[in-house]
Formats: sequence, C-alpha cells, structure tokens
Amino acid sequence: MSNEVMVEQPEFTGTVNPFVRTRVIRYGLPCANCKIYYSADLTACPICHCEERVSPTLPRPHSVVRH
Repeated sequence: MSNEVMVEQPEFTGTVNPFVRTRVIRYGLPCANCKIYYSADLTACPICHCEERVSPTLPRPHSVVRH
C-alpha cells in the first residue's frame, strides 16, 4: 500500500488567466547587512530585517596599456 497522493495538474493551454493578478517585482539596492537583493517595495530585508540598503559595488576598470 502506498501513501502517495496523486494531484492532478491543470494542463497549460498557452493563455493567460485575466482574473489572476500578476505583480512585477522590481529589485532595489542590496541589503547593507546580508547583501541580498529584494523587492524595492519592501521597507526591510526579508532575510535579516535590516532596513538599510547599500550601493552595489562597481567592477574595477581594466588597466589600459599605452605605447
């Protein structure tokens, strides 16, 4: 006897349900504490609950060799 439960998945028809609200997530600056990017509409980091954000680090410019 098996304890598995069979769940029927609805078949994807390629159409979008107009009654389901979709939300665009825009990511802001990373958390100052754990450096995780999280949604810009949140006031605190969902991981560590820190409210401070920091600027992401910029890559160092490549050195240019001139002759």
